[in-house]
Amino acid sequence: MLLFFRKEGLASLLPLCATGCALWSIPAPLETTSAPSLHTVYVVRRGYHTDIGLKAGDLTGPLAAVAARFPNAQTILVGFGDRTFVTTKRRWLGDWLLALLPGRGAMLVTGLRSTPEAAFGASSAVRLRLDESRFDGIEAYVNGSFSLAQDMPVWIADGPYMGSLFYASTRTYDLLDTCNTWTSAALRSGGLDAPVAFTLFSGQTMRAAHRLASSPY
Repeated sequence: MLLFFRKEGLASLLPLCATGCALWSIPAPLETTSAPSLHTVYVVRRGYHTDIGLKAGDLTGPLAAVAARFPNAQTILVGFGDRTFVTTKRRWLGDWLLALLPGRGAMLVTGLRSTPEAAFGASSAVRLRLDESRFDGIEAYVNGSFSLAQDMPVWIADGPYMGSLFYASTRTYDLLDTCNTWTSAALRSGGLDAPVAFTLFSGQTMRAAHRLASSPY
């Protein structure tokens, strides 16, 4: 009789033990955090000139209004220059010299149906992957370079080639504030370690962009 109760008791405990072990072995759910969204920003070299490239679908503010002029564009390139110089089709030595003096600036916008690498070659484009905060800083700087009328960018002329337009700029162009200075300052506005002062040539800007692309920001 005693043996029966012991067997019976053991039999009744086995399901509980099995259940308890099963519960004990279930791991607690891991806390998951979504990866931060990243934006692509390009630095593009076109001879002595550099542009900032942004994906058309990422744009807000004045840039979004500009991108609407290029409905099939995948990438929007934006660059800064001297208004008289860049809008002059035939340039003489005097035009080059006058561009070194302070003058009204212009923004050249180009719509690309592909990536800058495909359009200009891999050696002429540096791709940076930036978080929301850094992207917003760069976009705000570029947006702030456009003159606005009734919250819309002011168009001034067609660009030098198909798929490009000139817009008025809030900035003044001179010897120490060139297109390449502007590009470097845009990167700097995104919290990136890009030198700005005396960054006058496209090679300087591209070297900084390659360094940023190959090292943590």
